[in-house]
Amino acid sequence: ARGAAAGEALLDVAALQAALGPSRALLAYHLDGEVWRACVVRHDGPQRVEGRLPALNERLLQLRLQLAAMRRPGAAGQRHAPQLLQRARHLLRRFDDDLLAPLRAALGGVRQLVIVPHRGLHALPWAALVDESGHSLLERRELVVAPSATTWLHCHSRALQAGPDGGTALLVGAGGPTLPAVAQEIAAVHAAIGPQARLLQGEQASIAGFLAHAGEAETLHLACHASCRADNPDFSALHFSDGAWTLADASALPLRARLVTLSACDTAVSRVAPGDEVLGLARGFLLAGAHAVVATLWSVEDGSTAELMAAFYRARQRGQAVAAALRQAQLELAARHPHPFFWAPFVAYGHG
Repeated sequence: ARGAAAGEALLDVAALQAALGPSRALLAYHLDGEVWRACVVRHDGPQRVEGRLPALNERLLQLRLQLAAMRRPGAAGQRHAPQLLQRARHLLRRFDDDLLAPLRAALGGVRQLVIVPHRGLHALPWAALVDESGHSLLERRELVVAPSATTWLHCHSRALQAGPDGGTALLVGAGGPTLPAVAQEIAAVHAAIGPQARLLQGEQASIAGFLAHAGEAETLHLACHASCRADNPDFSALHFSDGAWTLADASALPLRARLVTLSACDTAVSRVAPGDEVLGLARGFLLAGAHAVVATLWSVEDGSTAELMAAFYRARQRGQAVAAALRQAQLELAARHPHPFFWAPFVAYGHG
């Protein structure tokens, strides 16, 4: 039950196996220096595997620097863009070799993989890891990330107990001049969901406006600025038109949402507290009652984010579950923008 939040019951392994069923597996890592230990839980039992991952922090820094290179103006269209992509894929291939290759047999036949990372592995864009055949993990499987196995099981139970989806949605767009594509994104999401979605934009995208309607919505889409405070995660915040709304506020909000989408920069960035408890905005919304949260690992590009979100909600409206819809949207975006900087920061947390 590593990673379970304070007050959570110990993990019921039999209940977890039953919830996973034959098409899912949960993969929980534990780092001990350069050694990792993983437990693969499937419906027919757990399996333990060990491996080595040298120089994790240095390699994560190298990967962040490669991804950051795509933020330079015009980087995506420069003649050396293929070289930037090749360098990023080389680093991602090394992570796959060390972390996933030893688990190939244990994960055979799995449609959806639920990953419970540990320490620095929370910052890894798992979907972008590249195997020996050159295929990303996104191409091979649906992906979900969870702060702990217990949290995933709780989210799964909420989803099973929820009644019929009434389709109620709240779309909040607080962009301004520094996020010019927010209006385009909100319009695209509204078109995908339909006229039943409530819109809050401009000055209406206030904290009070959000709080007045958030509790009744089954889908919450928040397109805005965000700030991460790794030193004090309670002050990580989403920025509405009239100010910042923090992680502490999010955790206390009673939600019925099946999905919360945090379409902002760094909303999945978190701090790992003593006891390996992950603290961040995504976890805050899961604690508030959301079944699933889509959040981001780094500062995303405005225009491509709008493209991805439109595709994501179109897939949702066709009846796809969160992980499947996000995978479909990421694959569509990757076909147009191959570098993982554009499509790999988006992560589904909780129930997929």
